[in-house]
Amino acid sequence: KIYFIESNDALALNEKLVGAKAQRLAFLLKKNFPVPDFFVIPTTAACKIFSNQKIAEKIKCKIAEYIEKKSPESCDFAVRSSSPDEDMLLFSAAGQFKSFLHRRGVKEIWEAVELCVKSARASNVKTYLNRFGDFNTPLQMAVIIQKMLQPEIEIGRAHV
Repeated sequence: KIYFIESNDALALNEKLVGAKAQRLAFLLKKNFPVPDFFVIPTTAACKIFSNQKIAEKIKCKIAEYIEKKSPESCDFAVRSSSPDEDMLLFSAAGQFKSFLHRRGVKEIWEAVELCVKSARASNVKTYLNRFGDFNTPLQMAVIIQKMLQPEIEIGRAHV
């Protein structure tokens, strides 16, 4: 069973497992763009976090390991939705799902993960998608956990 996927593995996997956003971030990393490292909770695990305590605990442990490995100092993380159903051929659901910035610690990150997953079933999402057809099938959601960048601005240009 796959409960989490490292950023360098996300590109090789099916978009239905990690979502388009995670695949695009992995592509940018592979091309040496300055994208913060991340890991993905795949759709197959994210859909079970409310019904399977064992899976939820394994993911929480991975979050704790990730925080320790990537950021032993206290820093913020982004928890981002990555639905494979977000960008379709005839429409985009960009902006319909939840993402959260500046989360610290396992508890805050986990709460944001739960809210990201729940956002795939939110009434506003169903209303929006039903404009384009009959979308009664629950949408899938993967979740990206990524170290936040602290941008700095120089006069005349921005850098990180």
